[in-house]
Amino acid sequence: MLQKIRKLFTPKGQGVVEYALILGFVAVIAVYILKGSGLTKELQDNVDNAKEVVSKSRL
Repeated sequence: MLQKIRKLFTPKGQGVVEYALILGFVAVIAVYILKGSGLTKELQDNVDNAKEVVSKSRL
């Protein structure tokens, strides 16, 4: 267990931590943009349309 923790403090481990932080930051920004832009409604409409097409094609 201690060896795994020590790996986080190596230069390679530092890169992994930095990558995770950047990925988290990008995810937060993406959620903020989607909620504020009204794009969420359009995406939901597209998903609903796709579901309708798939359900009709199964009949």
